[in-house]
Amino acid sequence: MLLYVVMLSQEERIRAQQMPEVDESIQVETLRFEQDSAVQVDTLPPLMRLTSRDAYLYELETALQECGVNLDILEEVLRAPTPEQGGTPALPPQNMSKVVASCESSVELIRHLNTLLVEESGLSDEQARTRDVQRLSVRFDELLARARQREQRLRDVR
Repeated sequence: MLLYVVMLSQEERIRAQQMPEVDESIQVETLRFEQDSAVQVDTLPPLMRLTSRDAYLYELETALQECGVNLDILEEVLRAPTPEQGGTPALPPQNMSKVVASCESSVELIRHLNTLLVEESGLSDEQARTRDVQRLSVRFDELLARARQREQRLRDVR
Protein backbone atom coordinates (compact mmCIF):
# COMPACT_ATOMS: atom_id res chain seq x y z
CA MET A 1 0.00 0.00 0.00
CA LEU A 2 2.86 2.34 0.79
CA LEU A 3 4.30 1.67 -2.64
CA TYR A 4 0.94 2.60 -4.18
CA VAL A 5 0.85 5.93 -2.29
CA VAL A 6 4.42 6.73 -3.32
CA MET A 7 3.63 5.95 -6.97
CA LEU A 8 0.52 8.15 -6.84
CA SER A 9 2.44 11.06 -5.39
CA GLN A 10 5.15 10.70 -8.06
CA GLU A 11 2.49 10.54 -10.76
CA GLU A 12 0.85 13.70 -9.39
CA ARG A 13 4.22 15.50 -9.41
CA ILE A 14 4.78 14.50 -13.04
CA ARG A 15 1.33 15.76 -14.02
CA ALA A 16 1.91 19.00 -12.16
CA GLN A 17 5.16 19.52 -14.04
CA GLN A 18 3.51 18.82 -17.39
CA MET A 19 0.54 21.16 -16.85
CA PRO A 20 1.49 24.20 -14.81
CA GLU A 21 -1.29 25.91 -12.92
CA VAL A 22 -2.47 29.23 -14.21
CA ASP A 23 -3.53 31.94 -11.85
CA GLU A 24 -6.62 33.44 -13.47
CA SER A 25 -6.39 36.62 -11.46
CA ILE A 26 -3.17 37.64 -13.22
CA GLN A 27 -3.64 39.36 -16.56
CA VAL A 28 -0.90 39.13 -19.10
CA GLU A 29 -0.37 41.41 -22.07
CA THR A 30 -0.41 38.98 -24.96
CA LEU A 31 -0.49 41.41 -27.87
CA ARG A 32 2.22 43.91 -28.43
CA PHE A 33 1.31 46.68 -30.85
CA GLU A 34 3.81 48.52 -32.97
CA GLN A 35 4.61 51.85 -31.38
CA ASP A 36 6.82 53.28 -34.11
CA SER A 37 4.64 55.62 -36.16
CA ALA A 38 6.89 55.28 -39.20
CA VAL A 39 5.95 51.63 -39.44
CA GLN A 40 2.20 52.08 -39.16
CA VAL A 41 0.25 51.91 -42.40
CA ASP A 42 -2.77 54.04 -43.23
CA THR A 43 -5.30 51.45 -44.40
CA LEU A 44 -8.46 53.54 -44.09
CA PRO A 45 -9.84 55.29 -47.16
CA PRO A 46 -9.73 59.08 -47.06
CA LEU A 47 -12.78 60.48 -45.31
CA MET A 48 -15.14 62.58 -47.36
CA ARG A 49 -15.41 65.95 -45.77
CA LEU A 50 -18.98 66.90 -45.04
CA THR A 51 -19.34 70.65 -45.24
CA SER A 52 -22.02 72.72 -43.60
CA ARG A 53 -23.41 73.40 -47.07
CA ASP A 54 -23.85 69.66 -47.65
CA ALA A 55 -25.49 69.27 -44.26
CA TYR A 56 -27.86 72.17 -44.96
CA LEU A 57 -28.77 70.70 -48.36
CA TYR A 58 -29.53 67.34 -46.80
CA GLU A 59 -31.57 68.96 -44.03
CA LEU A 60 -33.44 71.09 -46.58
CA GLU A 61 -34.32 68.01 -48.63
CA THR A 62 -35.68 66.27 -45.54
CA ALA A 63 -37.54 69.39 -44.38
CA LEU A 64 -39.15 69.86 -47.82
CA GLN A 65 -40.51 66.32 -47.69
CA GLU A 66 -41.76 66.75 -44.13
CA CYS A 67 -43.37 70.07 -44.98
CA GLY A 68 -45.18 68.53 -47.94
CA VAL A 69 -46.55 65.74 -45.75
CA ASN A 70 -47.68 68.21 -43.07
CA LEU A 71 -49.43 70.38 -45.66
CA ASP A 72 -51.15 67.29 -47.11
CA ILE A 73 -52.46 66.44 -43.63
CA LEU A 74 -53.75 69.99 -43.13
CA GLU A 75 -55.42 69.96 -46.53
CA GLU A 76 -57.10 66.63 -45.75
CA VAL A 77 -58.41 67.97 -42.44
CA LEU A 78 -59.79 71.07 -44.18
CA ARG A 79 -61.65 68.88 -46.71
CA ALA A 80 -63.57 67.09 -43.95
CA PRO A 81 -67.18 68.24 -43.54
CA THR A 82 -68.01 70.76 -40.84
CA PRO A 83 -70.95 70.47 -38.41
CA GLU A 84 -72.85 73.09 -40.41
CA GLN A 85 -72.59 70.76 -43.41
CA GLY A 86 -74.09 67.93 -41.38
CA GLY A 87 -70.81 66.27 -40.51
CA THR A 88 -68.67 66.01 -37.48
CA PRO A 89 -65.35 67.80 -37.35
CA ALA A 90 -62.42 65.60 -38.30
CA LEU A 91 -60.35 67.07 -35.50
CA PRO A 92 -61.13 68.98 -32.34
CA PRO A 93 -60.06 72.64 -32.51
CA GLN A 94 -57.01 71.96 -30.31
CA ASN A 95 -55.74 69.31 -32.72
CA MET A 96 -56.39 71.58 -35.70
CA SER A 97 -54.17 74.21 -34.13
CA LYS A 98 -51.46 71.55 -33.62
CA VAL A 99 -51.61 70.63 -37.31
CA VAL A 100 -51.40 74.29 -38.31
CA ALA A 101 -48.49 74.87 -35.90
CA SER A 102 -46.67 71.85 -37.31
CA CYS A 103 -47.08 73.21 -40.84
CA GLU A 104 -45.97 76.67 -39.78
CA SER A 105 -42.87 75.24 -38.12
CA SER A 106 -41.99 73.22 -41.23
CA VAL A 107 -42.41 76.24 -43.50
CA GLU A 108 -40.25 78.41 -41.25
CA LEU A 109 -37.54 75.75 -41.27
CA ILE A 110 -37.41 75.44 -45.06
CA ARG A 111 -37.36 79.22 -45.44
CA HIS A 112 -34.50 79.48 -42.94
CA LEU A 113 -32.46 76.72 -44.60
CA ASN A 114 -33.05 78.23 -48.03
CA THR A 115 -31.84 81.62 -46.79
CA LEU A 116 -28.71 80.05 -45.27
CA LEU A 117 -27.88 78.23 -48.48
CA VAL A 118 -28.37 81.26 -50.72
CA GLU A 119 -26.83 83.96 -48.55
CA GLU A 120 -24.10 82.18 -46.59
CA SER A 121 -23.16 79.27 -48.84
CA GLY A 122 -23.56 81.20 -52.08
CA LEU A 123 -25.73 78.62 -53.82
CA SER A 124 -27.95 79.56 -56.71
CA ASP A 125 -31.71 79.66 -56.26
CA GLU A 126 -31.97 76.46 -58.26
CA GLN A 127 -29.43 74.62 -56.09
CA ALA A 128 -31.11 75.90 -52.91
CA ARG A 129 -34.52 74.75 -54.21
CA THR A 130 -35.99 78.24 -53.86
CA ARG A 131 -38.93 77.47 -56.17
CA ASP A 132 -39.96 74.49 -54.04
CA VAL A 133 -39.67 76.59 -50.89
CA GLN A 134 -41.80 79.36 -52.41
CA ARG A 135 -44.38 76.87 -53.70
CA LEU A 136 -44.77 75.27 -50.27
CA SER A 137 -44.88 78.69 -48.58
CA VAL A 138 -47.68 79.87 -50.87
CA ARG A 139 -49.55 76.61 -50.35
CA PHE A 140 -49.26 77.03 -46.58
CA ASP A 141 -50.53 80.62 -46.74
CA GLU A 142 -53.57 79.48 -48.75
CA LEU A 143 -54.30 76.58 -46.39
CA LEU A 144 -53.86 78.84 -43.36
CA ALA A 145 -56.41 81.29 -44.77
CA ARG A 146 -58.85 78.40 -45.36
CA ALA A 147 -58.25 77.11 -41.81
CA ARG A 148 -58.99 80.54 -40.34
CA GLN A 149 -62.18 80.84 -42.41
CA ARG A 150 -63.26 77.38 -41.28
CA GLU A 151 -62.54 78.24 -37.64
CA GLN A 152 -64.60 81.43 -37.95
CA ARG A 153 -67.52 79.51 -39.47
CA LEU A 154 -67.37 76.98 -36.61
CA ARG A 155 -67.45 79.82 -34.07
CA ASP A 156 -70.45 81.36 -35.80
CA VAL A 157 -72.34 78.04 -35.70
CA ARG A 158 -71.91 77.75 -31.93
